[in-house]
Amino acid sequence: ELQEEIARVLTIHNTRIPDSLVEWSWKLKNFILLPPPPHLITVLSIPGSLLHKDSEEAKIQLAGGLVEVEDHKEPEHEHEHEDEEEIEKVKPKKIPNQFNFCERAALTYTNPMREDFAQQQREKEKERRLPILQLKKEDVKKKAQIESTALTYRMLQAAKTLERMVNQNIFDEIAQDYRYWDDPSDEFKVGEGSLLPLWKFNYEKTKKHDVTDLCFNSRYYDLFAVSYGTMSFSSLITNGTVCLFSLKNPSYPEWICPTESPVMCLDFNERHPHLLVIGTMDGAVAVYNIMLPPTTPQYRSNDVVQKHGGIVWEIHWAPDTEEGNLAFYSVSIDGKINYWILSENDLALTTVITLFLDRPPIPGPDGTMITLKAYSSVYMRTYNEAHNMPVYRIVFNKFNSNIFASCSGDWRIKIWEDDRMEPLFMFDLGVPIGDVQWAPYSSTVLACVSNDGKVTVFDLNINKYRPICSQQIVSRKKYKLTRLAFNNKLPFIIVGDDKGTVNTLKLSPNLRLKVKPTKKQLHLTHRELEIMKLERLLSFVREPAILPPSKDTRIET
Repeated sequence: ELQEEIARVLTIHNTRIPDSLVEWSWKLKNFILLPPPPHLITVLSIPGSLLHKDSEEAKIQLAGGLVEVEDHKEPEHEHEHEDEEEIEKVKPKKIPNQFNFCERAALTYTNPMREDFAQQQREKEKERRLPILQLKKEDVKKKAQIESTALTYRMLQAAKTLERMVNQNIFDEIAQDYRYWDDPSDEFKVGEGSLLPLWKFNYEKTKKHDVTDLCFNSRYYDLFAVSYGTMSFSSLITNGTVCLFSLKNPSYPEWICPTESPVMCLDFNERHPHLLVIGTMDGAVAVYNIMLPPTTPQYRSNDVVQKHGGIVWEIHWAPDTEEGNLAFYSVSIDGKINYWILSENDLALTTVITLFLDRPPIPGPDGTMITLKAYSSVYMRTYNEAHNMPVYRIVFNKFNSNIFASCSGDWRIKIWEDDRMEPLFMFDLGVPIGDVQWAPYSSTVLACVSNDGKVTVFDLNINKYRPICSQQIVSRKKYKLTRLAFNNKLPFIIVGDDKGTVNTLKLSPNLRLKVKPTKKQLHLTHRELEIMKLERLLSFVREPAILPPSKDTRIET
């Protein structure tokens, strides 16, 4: 039995074909089993009109067609002409639809009159016979200039694209670090961070200028503007430059605007990122459109009437007016804060406030003591003796507008709160501080640059007394850092020095710590969490309110 061969047969069963179909028979009064349907599925069926030539039907048709062609060839044409005449006679006149009818003249343009072909040929012959006139030399020069300008522009665009590709290949390692590298040692360092140097941006013609201001574009986070001027009153530099750099092309500026006076400050418009406003050392302000060539500004203040009396130290865009016009503020060394409105053709100027300094009395010509007593009722508060030397920057916190920081040449950074005469925090670095900025991602992080070439980062939530990072960026003997700016989207900063160079530095993870919400705070946004963190920190620093004594307390005298 084990050696007996058993045949196995593989059968195919299609589940889509119905099985055991039945049909009701009215004659037999019961269901009848139908035969199984075929496996063939008809996808497309088109009846054809072709016949095989050897078939009988084809032979009959061929024989009938030949006879008809031979016997009735001429009469066919005669009948056709007669039928056409009858159709033309019987064809009724077409009546337009009165409910949906438009004349052709209302739907098409007026057809111009066509000239006679012979007349056109005569005019062409006349033109051929006329002598060839030579173009003027001026017209030839203009055409050549236009063609050369167009060719130069196309070549410039191609060269920019090629230059960007070459730079991305050369600086590929830096680009990878800029995006993905994080210092792994931060996991083992508590309360400490580091800065990773990336690119360096410079322009050959501004090597003797100071970097006076830095500003990132509000829409294109890889584009930033640099103003070149001088921080010294005794400097011999009489011109300035504004350059736009991109992280995609660190070798050369994307946009260069030379100015007659050193540029001291600038700012991008948030709603219109193509508008750039600048302030210069001679007291003038100007608005540029960076989408156009930097030959002339879109708006410029009048050199006689609309002008500051000295250096413009700070300039910022303001909210639009009720009429929808753009506006900005400017602060100058002459003590005036001006409000500028951009109209269709010019700038409208309004002086918001004039600041005065308290000076000690001085003897007059006849020995009388003279003092300045000019006060303004607009002053909200005056912080007397806030710093002992010039204040280089005042910047407000990004999450609480009542908190602001100031830095000065007296080596100190102070953090203030409105309606409080004493600072909340004070840090002494031992060297003059050129700039201070709050971080856009944290309410307790701020960074500063100093004259010894160091960048210092504080996080008040981690350490209220010491910085969490202090790193040497440039040589202490040759350079001094002047300006600093945070990027609004990516974790890096840019730092400018007094030799016209801008350094890019990436923040390590310990320098950009964010608040981790608890289970009860998951519904809160990042901004709300940062505000709560700052308020919790300030509650430990503020002076407690003086409570009135209770009624049971006895006061001994």
